[in-house]
Amino acid sequence: MSQKKDSTGICFIGERNFNQFITQYLLDTPGPIIDIDTNQTLAKHQGLIHYTIGQRKGVSIPAKSENAEPWFVVKKDIKNQAVYVCQGDDHPALYRKSLTAKNLHLIHPKILNETPVHVRIRHRQPLQKAKVTTTAQGINVIFEMPQRAVTPGQYIALYHHEELLGSAIIETPDE
Repeated sequence: MSQKKDSTGICFIGERNFNQFITQYLLDTPGPIIDIDTNQTLAKHQGLIHYTIGQRKGVSIPAKSENAEPWFVVKKDIKNQAVYVCQGDDHPALYRKSLTAKNLHLIHPKILNETPVHVRIRHRQPLQKAKVTTTAQGINVIFEMPQRAVTPGQYIALYHHEELLGSAIIETPDE
């Protein structure tokens, strides 16, 4: 999996340097890059805006040994401007069994709490089986299989078979 090409661009900006483009519009504050397992600071980053959950490319941390696996972003701590990383594409910290989402927008009248649901948390991701329950704030989602790189701020799409039911904004991957 670590040999797979990363997707790090924004489609509407065209063939431009992503980091140069984004720093024109958002403040990038440096901070520590921290190993999620040891809580040790490994390096410094130039701003949280340059990282997303599950990202490998651009995490400039030397490997611990010649055979060491690459580093991946696990979470971002906005309050402390910290990026947490783990080593290896299959590290448990990259996977979540559940999430909460807000701003539920249903485009189909099926009732989520009583309907078998499939979800997608990334563009082109195969549909995933999940149990979805509605709350006053949005939805709670429990995946049948843990999902990699659940990212706050991105959308979760809800389907009944291949029929789109609606979407919501991922708020938190539950721990």
